[in-house]
Formats: sequence, C-alpha cells, structure tokens
Amino acid sequence: MNKKLIWVLLAAGLAGTSCGQANTDPKAEAPPPAQVEHEQDGSVVQVDHPEQIPLVTAVARSSRPELVLTGTVAPDISRNVPVISLASGRVVDIHARLGDTVQKGELLLTVRSADVSGGYSDYRKAVADETLRKDEAHAEVVAAGPAGMAYAIAGLLRAFPLHAGRRQFYVPIELLDRHKVRQQDIFAEKSSAGVKAALSDLRALAREHLRAAHPRIVALRRSVIPAFLPVALVRPSLDRLERSDPFAPREIPAWRRQWLIWRAARNPARIAG
Repeated sequence: MNKKLIWVLLAAGLAGTSCGQANTDPKAEAPPPAQVEHEQDGSVVQVDHPEQIPLVTAVARSSRPELVLTGTVAPDISRNVPVISLASGRVVDIHARLGDTVQKGELLLTVRSADVSGGYSDYRKAVADETLRKDEAHAEVVAAGPAGMAYAIAGLLRAFPLHAGRRQFYVPIELLDRHKVRQQDIFAEKSSAGVKAALSDLRALAREHLRAAHPRIVALRRSVIPAFLPVALVRPSLDRLERSDPFAPREIPAWRRQWLIWRAARNPARIAG
C-alpha cells in the first residue's frame, strides 16, 4: 500500500514539472532590442515650423574690391620683449618708437643713472691707480738698479781684506790686468800701487752709480724710502776707504751709522746726495 502511494506522488510531480515548462514564454526571457542613434549632419538644421521660413535661390553677384571697416590694431602680446634697464635712473632720450623695426644691439634709449656714473667713475679711478702703481713700481726698479750697484761695490771693498785672507777675490780680472796686479800680491795682502789703483777705479764706479741713483731716489714716494736708507752709508764708506789701507779699511762707527740713516730718513735727498 505504501509503495503504491510513493509511486503515485512521483508521477504527479513529474507531470507538474512538464506542464510548467510547456507554459514558459521565450520572448519574455530574450534581451531588449538595441537602439541605434544616427549621427546628425552638422550642416542640416531642423526647425519646428519650416513653412514659416522663406527660401531664396542663390545667385552670383559682384561685390566691392575692398571693404572699409572700423577696427583696432593691437600688438601681439605673446611676441612682446620687455626692455629692462640694469640700473635705476631717468630716461633722457628715446631712440626707437612703437612699431619701429630694431636689431639686436641697437640703442633704444638713454638713461642717466647716478649708479652707473658712480660705477664708471670708480672704474676710471681704479685704472688710474693701477697705471700710477705701475709707474711707481717702474720708478722703484729704475732707482734700485744703480743704488744697489753702488751699495754692492761698497760692501765688496769693505770685505776685500776678508776675501783676500780666504784666497778669494771678486775684483774684475780686466781691472787687475789693466793695473798689472797679480793674484799672488792680493793673497799676500801687499798694498801695491796697482792694487790701490784698481780699488780706486771700483770706488769711482760706485760713486758714478750713486750719482745716477740720486735723482731717482728723490722722486720716489715716501712709503718706499725706508728700503733705500742703507744706501745713505755708501758715500761715507767710500770716503773712509779712500783714506785707508786696502787691507785695513776704516769702518763707520755704529753711532754714526745710525745717525746717517736717521738723517736720510728725515731728508731723502741725503740718501745718495
């Protein structure tokens, strides 16, 4: 009895399923139709009431060769080039106007500026100072040449006996040959007439250089005079050497040396005068 009831229920369920599938609508399950939008022609204008717009046939007509209108000419802002002055001042002259064609490097305007004038004045002053320094440096070199030669010869004459004792001599050989002086006489410290004559020529050469240095030293600026003060000892040394034996020179006392340098510092004309 139970088995018959189960088979009856299964048969009823299968019958219901087949009936439901037979009643389904396929159109309801289909996707909606696609809507195609056509692109409009931009030259075609649609109006609501076209009958209210009159139509005229296009015909050819001759027009005027030129058209006179009122307008405004404005410069192209994107092509403007600003003109900026590097210094402040007052514009005193304008060399180019609006609309003129100009070239690179062309003078456009003249500006009177105190900054530029002051800078240019400082530049000219610097150039003048540099020129003056070059002239002064040249004058110092010109004065140092003969002054140095006189000082060196005087020192060589004072050290003559010291060099002879070391069997050294720095007297030009031409000068010794002229006065027929032998090296052995110098090394033997013989104060011959030839030795005295040769040293006398050296003293004369030193005095000649001293005379050449005198006007040049006087013309020097005061700031470089201390460098030339030792030259003030040259003339007194030459005078003492002339009155003494070549191998026993008379030196200037220390107090007198200081006095000579002090006097020359107060009056540069006494350095080589």
